[in-house]
Amino acid sequence: MNRFYNHRNTSGQFTRKVTRTKDGKFASPNKIVAGRLYDFRGATVRALQKDAFTKARLVSFHKTLFGFVSDRDLQKINKRRVNNYLTAA
Repeated sequence: MNRFYNHRNTSGQFTRKVTRTKDGKFASPNKIVAGRLYDFRGATVRALQKDAFTKARLVSFHKTLFGFVSDRDLQKINKRRVNNYLTAA
């Protein structure tokens, strides 16, 4: 079954699929994903891989400026800002 299908809960209503972590707890719906665009202090940045030792995430600004930030400092952006970023690049 594809993960994009609608799922029904126990009362028969359509609901989103709930994801869980390896220990069985609920996973955050705001998970930071490598390759997506996010807002960091007003600037649109692309999240890259996470460092194994410092737990900080590498981000890039227009493929020229790189730095490490924590995941909690990254905010989701809307589709309009994504399109503006991609057409300006």
